[in-house]
Amino acid sequence: MNILIIATFFPPDTAISAVRPYLFAKYLTKMGHQVTVLRSGQLDCIPDSSMSCKELGIRVISWLGEDSPAERFERGEQVQTQFSPKKSRLDSLPYPVRRAIQNGKLGMKRAMMLTQLARTRKRFAGQKACIDALAGEHFDVVFATFSRLENIYAGKYAAEKFGCKWILDVRDPIAQKNNSIFLNYPLWKALQRSLIRSCDICTAVSQGVAEEIAPGTGKEVITLYNGYDGEHTQEDLTQQDSILRIAYTGVMYTNRSSAEPLFRVIAALAKAGKVDLQKICFDYAGPHFEMIREQAQKYGVEAILVNHGFVSRSEAAVLQSKCDIFLVLTWNTREEKGVLTGKFYEGIRARKPILALVSGREPGSELGMLNEKYHYGFCCEEPSGDAGLEELGHWILDACDRKQQGMSPAYNPEEGLFAAFTYRALTEKLEKIMQKMVG
Repeated sequence: MNILIIATFFPPDTAISAVRPYLFAKYLTKMGHQVTVLRSGQLDCIPDSSMSCKELGIRVISWLGEDSPAERFERGEQVQTQFSPKKSRLDSLPYPVRRAIQNGKLGMKRAMMLTQLARTRKRFAGQKACIDALAGEHFDVVFATFSRLENIYAGKYAAEKFGCKWILDVRDPIAQKNNSIFLNYPLWKALQRSLIRSCDICTAVSQGVAEEIAPGTGKEVITLYNGYDGEHTQEDLTQQDSILRIAYTGVMYTNRSSAEPLFRVIAALAKAGKVDLQKICFDYAGPHFEMIREQAQKYGVEAILVNHGFVSRSEAAVLQSKCDIFLVLTWNTREEKGVLTGKFYEGIRARKPILALVSGREPGSELGMLNEKYHYGFCCEEPSGDAGLEELGHWILDACDRKQQGMSPAYNPEEGLFAAFTYRALTEKLEKIMQKMVG
């Protein structure tokens, strides 16, 4: 098959949203298909050259053109990303004040639906020009992944242009109550239903997202999880000492990402004399250390934190390989269910016990369901209250005791955990969907 993948972020960008389209492109190519990727050419995170495209035979087109940051990086030029050090007049303000100002600015941007749609039309014009330039070529399937609205319009346009089927791949719902004012939400909801109706097949990254976006569309939304690259195994660098190392490498989401349950039980164990804070290390790598520190300070355990800053993908992998416990932070609310961050799949690849902390008042998270099925570690949901915190305390204490005895924390996952989430297996599922569409 000739397949066109439309995505916003793609290598050399290392953003988590670049991983899914890249690994689908990689394995579809390895399965003998011809793959063309239409990316924006933007860079969201630190770029690197570890994810190859040319060597695999993947054709990549940047709709922002040859002067886009991605194209310039690939030519060996210096480029900046949103996480490159930048001076701001807000830097001198206390972190809570900076956060409130930044959240207010972000909220105003999200509330302006007409402004967002205008920007979408402008970006779609660039995509459309690239698609028109491919006139005369043949594609069997278009796979358009939603992280930006224009990708959906481009997917629909490309399918009409080439007379082929198209898959709308949804990472996050288009309509989100948390990201829009109440007057706009019904409009986003109507737009979401309309766009899903217009595709041939709709896939979603989790069962929760699939169940949220399917109603009113007349379509069955297929769950197609994210995963990890099984070809890239990580060397186990676990430290053979008495220090329990917990690692979190990634971004934090305001009012949603919370490590407070962990800090709370560590503080309680230390106060009871059951653990020594000097024997616990929390390694953080990412752009939001202040947020983590603020949460730890509430319980007086900020001394266990080590800030590595925003690091490259390879440096983050080393931290993950050295840790004893791989931390995943997510949430489960009435408005947002089935939120499985990319950290979960990195934890599977690292083959370390995963500690999943789920904020939000809705019980029965998808991470909890997956732990019941695969036993990847421990999942603590906010609705579990004191009982959940007590169980978490026992789990952390057992991990500390095992380290004191020269052993790693207990880890006995179901073997199916590693097979189910490889991108080879996920791409085989996607290939079957595509073959059924083409007939």
